[in-house]
Amino acid sequence: MMPDLKNPLSLSPAVLKPLKSWLSMFGELDIGFPDRLLRYLVDGEDEAVVEAVVSAVHYQQTQYMNGLNQQPFTHQSSLVRPILGLLQHVDTDDNPLRKIASSIAMSEISFLGRLVYLWGNFSEGAVYTYLSSGQSSRQVSIQTCLQPLKHCLLKFIESVTVPQRWGTQAATCPVTAEMIDALYVEAGEPAGTLCRMAYIIDPSDYRESQLALHIVHLDGFAEYTLKHISIVQEALQQPERGRRIHALQLLTKEKVPPGEFIDMLVNLAVSSAKTEREPAGVLLQQDPQAAIPLLQTKAELGSSSERQHAVKLLWEFAGDAMRPFLEARLEAEKAAKVRSTLEQLMTTVSEVTVEASSVALPPLPPVDFEAPLPKSALDLCEHIREEYRQYLLHENPSRDPQKLDCVVDSMLSALIARLQTGTYEDCTKRQHGFWNRSSLKEKARTLMTLADFQLIHAMRLVILLGCVISKECSRNPYHLVLNDDGHNLLLLYSRHHSETNDLRQLATVFEVLKLDPELIGNELLNNRQNRGFWRWDDDAIWPYFAERLHRLQDTLTLKIDADWWARYESRGLRANAFRVLKTFPQPPAHLIPMFWELAFHGPKDERIIARNGLNTLEDTQARLLTTLSDPNRDRRMVVAEWLGDRNDAAAIEPLKQALKKEKSEGAKDVMLRSLEKLGASVDDFLDRKHLLKDLQKFLKKGVPSTLAWFPFATLPIIHWRDTGEVVDPDILKGLILQCFKQKTPEPGPILRRYVDQWQADDREALGQFVLKSWIAQDTIPTYTPQEAEQRAQRLANQEFQYYQQLQQQHPNAIGAYYSVTYDQLYQRHYSQLISDCKGSATKEKGILAISSACCGAAAIAPINTYLKTWYGKRMAQCNALLQTLAWLENNSATQLLLSIANRFRTKSIQKEAAKLVSKLAERKGWSRDELSDRTIPTVGFDQGVEQALDYGSRQFTLLLDADMNLVLKNPDGKAIKSLPAARKTDDPDLAKAAKKQLSDAKKQLKQVLKMQRERLYEAMCTQRSWRFADWNLYLNQHPIVGRYCQQLVWAIYDGDTLVQTFRPLEDRTFTDAEDEAVTPAAEAVIRLVHSGTVSTDTATAWQTHLADYDVMPLLQQFRPHPYGLPVAQQQNTQLTSFEGHLIEAFQLRGLAAKRGYTRGQTQDAGWFYDYRKAFSSLGIEAVIEFSGNFLPEENRTVALTRLSFRQLPEEAEADYSYSYTELPLGDIPAVLLSETWNDLQAIAAQGSGYDSDWQKKVEY
Repeated sequence: MMPDLKNPLSLSPAVLKPLKSWLSMFGELDIGFPDRLLRYLVDGEDEAVVEAVVSAVHYQQTQYMNGLNQQPFTHQSSLVRPILGLLQHVDTDDNPLRKIASSIAMSEISFLGRLVYLWGNFSEGAVYTYLSSGQSSRQVSIQTCLQPLKHCLLKFIESVTVPQRWGTQAATCPVTAEMIDALYVEAGEPAGTLCRMAYIIDPSDYRESQLALHIVHLDGFAEYTLKHISIVQEALQQPERGRRIHALQLLTKEKVPPGEFIDMLVNLAVSSAKTEREPAGVLLQQDPQAAIPLLQTKAELGSSSERQHAVKLLWEFAGDAMRPFLEARLEAEKAAKVRSTLEQLMTTVSEVTVEASSVALPPLPPVDFEAPLPKSALDLCEHIREEYRQYLLHENPSRDPQKLDCVVDSMLSALIARLQTGTYEDCTKRQHGFWNRSSLKEKARTLMTLADFQLIHAMRLVILLGCVISKECSRNPYHLVLNDDGHNLLLLYSRHHSETNDLRQLATVFEVLKLDPELIGNELLNNRQNRGFWRWDDDAIWPYFAERLHRLQDTLTLKIDADWWARYESRGLRANAFRVLKTFPQPPAHLIPMFWELAFHGPKDERIIARNGLNTLEDTQARLLTTLSDPNRDRRMVVAEWLGDRNDAAAIEPLKQALKKEKSEGAKDVMLRSLEKLGASVDDFLDRKHLLKDLQKFLKKGVPSTLAWFPFATLPIIHWRDTGEVVDPDILKGLILQCFKQKTPEPGPILRRYVDQWQADDREALGQFVLKSWIAQDTIPTYTPQEAEQRAQRLANQEFQYYQQLQQQHPNAIGAYYSVTYDQLYQRHYSQLISDCKGSATKEKGILAISSACCGAAAIAPINTYLKTWYGKRMAQCNALLQTLAWLENNSATQLLLSIANRFRTKSIQKEAAKLVSKLAERKGWSRDELSDRTIPTVGFDQGVEQALDYGSRQFTLLLDADMNLVLKNPDGKAIKSLPAARKTDDPDLAKAAKKQLSDAKKQLKQVLKMQRERLYEAMCTQRSWRFADWNLYLNQHPIVGRYCQQLVWAIYDGDTLVQTFRPLEDRTFTDAEDEAVTPAAEAVIRLVHSGTVSTDTATAWQTHLADYDVMPLLQQFRPHPYGLPVAQQQNTQLTSFEGHLIEAFQLRGLAAKRGYTRGQTQDAGWFYDYRKAFSSLGIEAVIEFSGNFLPEENRTVALTRLSFRQLPEEAEADYSYSYTELPLGDIPAVLLSETWNDLQAIAAQGSGYDSDWQKKVEY
């Protein structure tokens, strides 16, 4: 029974109804609170009820905290549940305060003031409970005194405004800025207080900046701002740049008209700070005509930097209309950088370029809305009818046949009608019997492959199957338009109907079916996953956007926002817009100016896309050559690098001429690298005397403080190879400092040319010296072993005593979680402390360029050790060392890099290695597979199966026996276990070198055997092809891998047709299974045989052959029962044959690792759910999924769930667990699918088998 209310303000039911509902929740604190609060808020009576509410909150909190202190691990939060309920209810989309406030008028401001006063005081005290609930014992300051209205306003604003949340747009607050400002005036604050709280703040203060974001969501805030222009002007004149930028961001966000402060914006738009220029420029775009005269003044009278930015804005705002003014400025301008900018701006895009970039799309044929189904589709519909009839008859055998026929005939008629004439709404209407889609789903894939089945039929079928998400997509841009089944069906259709396989045609069908065709663009621009329409070919995507270029333009337009989520979302949209632009054959004509700007000044990913797009235009080369003389050093460096990447020999002479005039060392280095890429000799630029003179001049600047640790005084002595003279130490020191300044481990061409003129041993000694010095500096321990031991003992003692006390006080609550021993705690702390490093040498990684240019095989071991030790803690350093590894002219180094690129426990290091492998292959002019084949180490067996170990007076022999073991023999031919000590008659240096040769051979052989076996296995799985001549030279004739080739069976193909199988023999000739000679042609295609690629008779014959000749097969090529994918599962993305098979977690880990699988990504709460094996040559990875384990791992019982295959993301794409595309099993090579299925089968066989209650026995 609600009290009688006077309601002096005549509050409407739209206010009273949600108000009463909300106040009822206060009844859980005290049964009389709802009535009292209603009377206070509506009639303005009983103000004491606010203090009573706060007191009740304080009492509940005190009771809760007392209980929490007494039972910290078992105490429940039921005492504070009413308080938490009120707080959490407001923090939902169904915010009751917003509902109440949405109907309040300005005349009801006193009611709003009381509501603000109540909520502010309640939430101020209650928030302590909210933050403390469920946490361990602590001292909490409980709010007991009432807060003034101005303080309560802050709480209210935060509660009723809704900033942008995940996947949604920010909602405008129903309370106006004018109303809130009026309440501040009532509280004794001056008018405009709200404006000042938004614009004049310290943006580094999180509390203030977040409050400002709430304030700008008040309704009418932009109009309110215009009434307080003086405050805005004050904000834009603050001395701190960060504060000015904050004000600009808010003005941009709210699109406040700039007329009253446009002069200030012009000053900021030509500022030296890009972070100021960009938002100011966006604001000026609202009124460019008013800005142009002020910008012209800046272009004439400003500083050189201001003039440069002013002419850019004038061209952006007016284009060709501003040409006469800019031409006049060009004649009068003296500053080189401003003149260069003017010349660049007025370099018009040629007509050829515009014509080439203006892609004319052919008109689409009209969509036949009532296109009849082909007979083959009608026949399938008849099968669906009959299957449905049998289903209904099975459900009810006594059903009347005539009624049954009526039902199924009705279903068939409805199905055909909807496929032939249905709109989206028609196809989503439910009908009895028709909505059971199981039979239709089974036939859907067949329907999609029918020749006369049109795109409109296919889309209707997708809708009928419930695969379309329409309304949700328009409300939440992160939902796909179609689910995965729908996308898979349309992709299947596109593969069988090449004439209708682009999204432009699909959009037309959407429109005919009364679906919004813009949904396709929404998904592509908003979806950060590699799913959905991103799986379509490039040629299917770009025509859709060619008709909607405004969407790309809007997305790429600079959007400044102070809200972190809006900035994040904008970056995602922009990244996807560039993904779309990558699909265009040429950049759209009106985006070419933006492409040129990005090509020079954009972020790295966008810069690459812009350059690739501009490379398709005819006049790009000429413009680049003109820019080689630009006064701006950074632009010259960009152009020089770009010309090298274009691989056009016409740029060689211009680059050489520019290099002769260049003064900047950084620009010189880039030009030299580009010349080298273009195949030009850089030897003309080598001059030892000039080098010494330049470096001595460079050394006068001194050693940077960050490099003061480097031991320059103990550099090894280096000699010139041709004269034997000592290289001047200033040259060594100067080169090290130059490399340090360039900040990259990649050695420049001049450095590599000079070090190549040094004696080889000296060169390697210097490289090794720099490498070891850098690693030593990077890994200086924070603690000595003694200090780490003492600290670990102290920490372990403290933690152990704490756990013992907890076990005594709360034996039931603690349980076994804290039952750890002192030794376990000590070992954990000691391991952490002893591996802790003082600092990092990342800033000095440039000196590794010396190691990259100089080191030999000796560098491999320390680099490999560092990677294995620090892979999870020092990523930047690991990547720097990978760059060094990529430049070592040593086959073992290349093979190590390849192995890391194929398999490594840290994904980011693996990706970096893969990127470096691609660059290395490109430098050598090979493919990645050719690089792998041509750099296999011979372990010293270049001339056969033995090598000499020279002691001077005597020689030992190292042999490679038939079992791939190293055999050492003395001069008498007797096998010995190790090399003896040198005699007096032996040469001590040669003896030392021989021992090192033996040690290196042992290490290399082990590595080569392991890596090449893995490579050959992957080649079998992926069915890699070789040209016979290459295979014979690099594999069959190789002293080590050739032995492996003899333990395998190979096949000759003509295209995809198997011609013959063979095996290499010891004399490097070839035989078939019947011992007949085989002579492959030089151009023949060679692959490894698998039981899934040959007949059963052929497999049996080869098994007999191998057994007869006692050949131990290297790989299991002939499995008795290779797995074959059933036709019905071709479009499935998962194999669940072993779902529910139980196994111990550690056993699974060991078995997976043995087969080359690595742990998948860690997800929420430290859990991971899969093991993965990448097949880089195909760009996919196999994924064995299980019920999960968390880190640090425990040996719990887990269950296998499924096997799937995912497309690996490209280098620049997001690499999240949810961003992978699962591939249809039919797209996976049959051998690879069979082998991974066998992996899973072998793992399952080692467990306890299938358990029907597996979900109850695992933490899933």
